[in-house]
Formats: sequence, C-alpha cells, structure tokens
Amino acid sequence: MTDEDFITLKEYFNMRLKYIEEKISERLESQEKAVTVAYAASNKRLDGLNEIRQILEDQAKTFITKVEFETYQTMIRQDLARFSTEINSLNLSRAELSGKASQGQVILSLIIGITGLILSIVKMFMN
Repeated sequence: MTDEDFITLKEYFNMRLKYIEEKISERLESQEKAVTVAYAASNKRLDGLNEIRQILEDQAKTFITKVEFETYQTMIRQDLARFSTEINSLNLSRAELSGKASQGQVILSLIIGITGLILSIVKMFMN
C-alpha cells in the first residue's frame, strides 16, 4: 500500500464532520418542512373552527333569551287567564239569554192559551 491509499486522522475527522453536518442539515430541512406542513394544516383546521364559531355566533343572535322567554310566557298565561274569564262570562250571558228566551216562550204560550180559552168561553155563550 502506498501513502496515497491512506488518509490522515485529521482528514478522516474532517470528512466525518462534514458528513455529520450534511446529515444534520438534511434533518433540519426535513423538520422545517414538517413544521411548515403542520403549521398549514393547523391553520386550515383553525379556519374551519373559526367558521363554525362564526356560525354559532350568528345562530345565537336569532335565539330567544331566557328572560324574553319568561316574559312571553307570563304574557301568554295572563292572556289565557283573561280569555278564560271572558269565555266564562260569555257562557253565563248565553245561559241568561237562553233562560229569557224560554221565559218569553212560556209567556207567549200562556197568552195563546188564555186567548184560546176566552174564545172558547165566548163561543159557548154565543150558542
């Protein structure tokens, strides 16, 4: 073997150092690419979440609040109570009118009956 076939320890060390530096550089580049891809994916996911958040905020604006619901519910209950009272009043008025109509029919029947009786008595005396 000749001296050309051998390298010095310094050269060997420099070659190994250069090889290690290249590998480290490659790893760093691949890690940077991975971080960039992960960052883009994360941003895309966050954009989707922001869109969902915006939809929920828009939807929440159309919902009725608990205070409004309770107010409307109280108003409806008051209206139902008032309507119930008015319906009962109307039923009572109708019953009174029905009773008055029946009383009028009785009086009319009585008048017709008395008229018939008077006519019968008059006819008996005329014979």
